[in-house]
Amino acid sequence: MDNLEKYKEIKNNLVEHLDSQISNYAKINESKDVFKNIMNDYWNKNQRNLLPLYQSLNPNSKNNVRTEIKELEKLYQKTYLQTIVIKNKKFENDFSSSEEDLNSTNNLKEHKFQNSESINNNIRINNNIIKNLKQYSFKCLTNNLNYEIIKGTKEASFGIELENDGDSPWPENETFLLTDETKSNIKSEKIKLDPLIPNSQKLYDVKFKNMDKFKPGIYKNNLSFLAKGKSYGNNITINLEIL
Repeated sequence: MDNLEKYKEIKNNLVEHLDSQISNYAKINESKDVFKNIMNDYWNKNQRNLLPLYQSLNPNSKNNVRTEIKELEKLYQKTYLQTIVIKNKKFENDFSSSEEDLNSTNNLKEHKFQNSESINNNIRINNNIIKNLKQYSFKCLTNNLNYEIIKGTKEASFGIELENDGDSPWPENETFLLTDETKSNIKSEKIKLDPLIPNSQKLYDVKFKNMDKFKPGIYKNNLSFLAKGKSYGNNITINLEIL
């Protein structure tokens, strides 16, 4: 627990380091390696303290650390949200320092116009990047979704593995798998999903109750992925045969 608390503190310091260093890279078309270089710089400067802590973690914790750092890098790479602020600040500084050097009104207007256009272009590019992100998304990793039970079985439970293949963590306490009753003739229990970070996976149980009331036959359970009350992606269809 001590080490995990230290890791949280280190992660917060890394975010602050990213925010402070990114101002050195004002161009929106900078290489995507910018963020990786900044994080490598942080590691090199703090390796003496970071390495023993990292080595003391168990394999599962090490894997979580690597995943979180990778997602932090991906988030900065994809959104470039800081660039908008940086560009505005850079414009204000450039304009105030160069205004005295401009001898004519026409040159001044042209200078302001070019800088304003540059900022507007950067904001438009950032907005397009954000719009193209898959905010909430999932992938079902279980290939065979056909199950069987014997007539008279009262309760049944089957495991399905899900992956967050989107760009944002699933919202906590607001992400569910829920039976779409318009496309199902059998209903499963509501499943609350964990706030998985992108690229992480987890196994969930799909539970059916009162199955002893159903006659032999094939039944369909259609599951919708809901985040903040909105449906995302294709439904998961489970076929359950009562023998």
